[in-house]
Formats: sequence, C-alpha cells, structure tokens
Amino acid sequence: MEAIKGLFRGFMGWMLLACCTVAEAQVDEEQLKRFQLFAECQPIGVTVSVLMNDDTGEMVRQHKQEEVIHVTLESRLRAARLYRTQAQNILSVGVFAPISAAFVAIVQYSKILYDPITQQLNKSTTWVRVGYGPSSDMHTFFSQTIDSFLVDYLRVNEPACRER
Repeated sequence: MEAIKGLFRGFMGWMLLACCTVAEAQVDEEQLKRFQLFAECQPIGVTVSVLMNDDTGEMVRQHKQEEVIHVTLESRLRAARLYRTQAQNILSVGVFAPISAAFVAIVQYSKILYDPITQQLNKSTTWVRVGYGPSSDMHTFFSQTIDSFLVDYLRVNEPACRER
C-alpha cells in the first residue's frame, strides 16, 4: 500500500509541477500552442499505460483497458492521417485508478526539440492535459481530450499538413 501511495504522490507532484510551469509562462496563447504542437505535421505514435487496483489491493496493469484506449486514440489519429506505430512524436496516456470507481489520467504530447546550447535533439513533453473523475467518465475524457488535441495540432500545423 505504501508503494501505491508513493506512486500516487509522485504522479500528483509531477502533474502539479507541469501545471505550474505552464501557468507561469507569460506568452501569447497562440505562440504557446505553436510551441507545444508545431511538428511540421509529423506522424504521431501512441503509448498507453493503465494501472488499477485488483481484488487483492495490488496495482496491476490493465491490458484490456489499455487496448480500448489505444484503439480510440489510434483511430482518431488515423482519421487525421497522423498515426504511425514507430513515430518520434508520441501521444502518451497514463491512467491511475487507486479504486475501481475513480480515475486520474494524464495525456501528454512529446516531440523532438533542438537544444541550441548542447546542439542536440531531445524528446520533451510540450502539451499536457490532466483529468479525473468517476471511472464511467474515463473514455469520455479521452475522447474529448484527443479531439481537442487534434483540433489544435491540425490548426497549428495546417500549412505543413496541407502539403502532405
């Protein structure tokens, strides 16, 4: 049980840090979205991880739930002609359900960024959405989040996507 509490505290701490970092930025909203999402319309891969309590109180991966969420994300990305299994840019989903009736989830987009100081390319998370609520709302959260992501991604990358 202590391991679960530690995992949850770490997860919540990371989410708080990510939210505060973005909130402190004093930039124009469109500039922020362009930084977060511009990727020259490069394909996007998907990773999904779902941890839920089992009957013994242990946190275990839920492969069936992972597959359902993955199919939802993949189908939306395919419809936008953006999905590729081996892509550098990744839309990641993490779900933590400490009890079967509730969930906490994070959806994040990571892309390759150039660091002019080290002159290296590195992967960095640039877009994050967090949701929580009753388990019955989990798939609605993912559906709405991916739709929101795609609208913003396609708008920011419109010229490059038009050329593809």
